[in-house]
Amino acid sequence: MKKKLIYGIGINDSTEPVSWWEPNGVRGRCKIYSKWVCILQRCYTEYGLSKNPTYSGVTICDEWRYLTKFKSWVQSQAWEGLDLDKDILKEGNKIYSPETCCFVPKFLNIFLKDNKRGEFPLGVHMVYNGKFKAQCRVDGKVKCLGTFKTPEQAHKAWQRAKVIETEKVLNSYSVMDCFRTDVAESISTSIWKLRLDLASNKESLKL
Repeated sequence: MKKKLIYGIGINDSTEPVSWWEPNGVRGRCKIYSKWVCILQRCYTEYGLSKNPTYSGVTICDEWRYLTKFKSWVQSQAWEGLDLDKDILKEGNKIYSPETCCFVPKFLNIFLKDNKRGEFPLGVHMVYNGKFKAQCRVDGKVKCLGTFKTPEQAHKAWQRAKVIETEKVLNSYSVMDCFRTDVAESISTSIWKLRLDLASNKESLKL
């Protein structure tokens, strides 16, 4: 019997149930199935794309169209309690696949994604008196680094702080059981680029 496609592309070929009723009447759901469905929703639904416009053009590889293939990859590594990320290993990545994705702790994922550029350079916001505020996530919380006369000065303050905080985050990650060398190398490259931009008096467009 042909199975109905999930969001027009996903195939649940698992012989095991993906949801069930607990004895207390609460609906249970397979965590891996939930992660898989979340990817499909983000990439292939109007609702998902409206919430995450940057996912326009993002796809899932043919292999991961099948739940069992995705589940097998997930279970081959540490994954419980971790976030699935598609951008750390490959900058500008547009495909969910075994080669481009990784599981990382939430604190690391939040820190690395906390770099949205608006009207002004990264880490810079205009304040009421016409000056510019620099802010950066420090020890898990967004911290004001001071106010400056120009957005360029504020951005430099952000660059300096971001180098220090990225190194701290990398050190914390390096002693975790879920540590991956390729993830650490990618973060180290980001630190090197930040240092180079700072030394060259250039704006950093990405972490």
